Amino acid sequence: MKKTVVVLAWGAVLAAGAAPSLRAAAPSVDSVYTITASTTMGYRTAVALDSQNTIHAAFFNPATYQINYVKRTNGSAAWGTPVRVGDVFDVVHSSYTAMALDASRVPHVIYYSRTSAKLRRTRLSGAVWLTDDIDTFVSTFPYVSLAMTPDNNPRVLYNDEESTSTKLGVWSGSSWSTFTVTNATMTAPGGIAVGSDGRAHVAVNWVNPFTFYHEIAYGAETSPGSNAFDGPSFVVGSTMTTAGNVSLALDSNNVAHIAAFEEWQGNLLYLTGSTTTVVLSTVATTGWVGRANSIAVDRLNRPRIAALDDGAGVKLFQCDLPVCTGGVGSWGVPTVVDSTGTTGEGLDLKLNIYGSAFMTYYDGGAVAPSPAFLFATTANRGMSLAGTVRDNTAAPIAGVSVALNGNVIPDSIVTPAGGTFLFTDLLEGMYVLTPSKPGDGFEPPNRTVGPLMASVGGLDFIGGPVAFSQVDNLFDPAKGQVVTMTYSVLSGGVSIRIYALNGRLVKNLVDEFKSIGTYTVTWDGRNEEGKIVASGIYLLRVVAKGVKTIQKIAVVK
Repeated sequence: MKKTVVVLAWGAVLAAGAAPSLRAAAPSVDSVYTITASTTMGYRTAVALDSQNTIHAAFFNPATYQINYVKRTNGSAAWGTPVRVGDVFDVVHSSYTAMALDASRVPHVIYYSRTSAKLRRTRLSGAVWLTDDIDTFVSTFPYVSLAMTPDNNPRVLYNDEESTSTKLGVWSGSSWSTFTVTNATMTAPGGIAVGSDGRAHVAVNWVNPFTFYHEIAYGAETSPGSNAFDGPSFVVGSTMTTAGNVSLALDSNNVAHIAAFEEWQGNLLYLTGSTTTVVLSTVATTGWVGRANSIAVDRLNRPRIAALDDGAGVKLFQCDLPVCTGGVGSWGVPTVVDSTGTTGEGLDLKLNIYGSAFMTYYDGGAVAPSPAFLFATTANRGMSLAGTVRDNTAAPIAGVSVALNGNVIPDSIVTPAGGTFLFTDLLEGMYVLTPSKPGDGFEPPNRTVGPLMASVGGLDFIGGPVAFSQVDNLFDPAKGQVVTMTYSVLSGGVSIRIYALNGRLVKNLVDEFKSIGTYTVTWDGRNEEGKIVASGIYLLRVVAKGVKTIQKIAVVK
């Protein structure tokens, strides 16, 4: 298929007044795990964020030649302890690891075992990692990339040097199948993404088997699940002596966005388009920016590129379409994520629904605490939700369970004597607070907070018993006896009525709005006309917020 390549001016500067509108918040960096390594060049990391704001990460540990997995749950003040993944006998190749989450928030990790010469997938099942084999081949540079399909099956793009080909591994739900994408091997990490329509897209750095030039190529599956590709074919690079890392992301319209490093001229490139028309622009030309890079697209289809700036740390480039196809100036001034000159190898980037960046990478320095595996984010975090539960007299209520749900693993706090609750170390997201206590009701019944971008206090609740009781259900009104009823309700309409057994209304005792609290009402055995009713059984019907009951009252003379 004929391909049109549109190359924009390398030094193009965006017209005044058209600067990108979105800028990242101030980044924060965690040193997750200290490693022992003489170098981190070529090592890879992976990061993912699930719907409960748990951060999942995977990285190659050079001290043990293992892939380690570690997570930080939302609401936790610290990262967990890294654990080894995969087969316990595997010695893992350092070149690449990939990770993705399925719809059940289960991490899937891809790695190459030098022990068995197998490409493997391992996934977490409870507390156990289950491992299966994708393919068997001998490899020096087993570059891999992983994506999940809409029906929750992993698809793996990988480099098979033994057959000099780039392949696709497809999981059917019970077994793996492999397909050749192109008869050329990747010379650097590539990318795979699966669109909402189920079609796989791939971007690779390869050596053209006809010209022997290093090229960046892009292709898309001809139809969902066909495992046949339109391409990958030439995009850019006809005179490149070497090309570096290529990363790929799809937007909500299944349009491809590609970041690539052109080592020949030392440029970070951005490409977008289809398999027939690709628009190319240059993001950065100063220094060696982008030898390690990762691209992601936010919910408004705006691309973000995290890139290693050799000797200057990690930078985050961001701009709004269509201006980011305008060249260097269109991307504006990048956000400096980490200015430590030894950081940035193995970079991976993900975005949350608010467009905040989540990144993992290495610090390859020789001075403590480096070398280390690092995490950085531009998201608001370390926030809190706080409040107090009181009764209608403003007295605190102890023993109330306040549940926290939303973008968090469900949690709860029982209020102490002071009636207070506090949830801390929260990431930006949507949250719901719900108080409960046996026999009690609360106003409001819950509070929704979000998107949480700063700590919030004063999330108070008013509560108290929700119940109905009567002193006696047998009385003689002719002797001046009455029935006394006590009821505790939440704010709202209250209806208390007496009915005959045939459904006829006898007496309307209460029919009005009541504020939260405890009240009493009496019935003297008289009807709406003020006459004492006949002996017999009557029905008492109570309807209020949190209370709905029917009870019997016996009138005797």
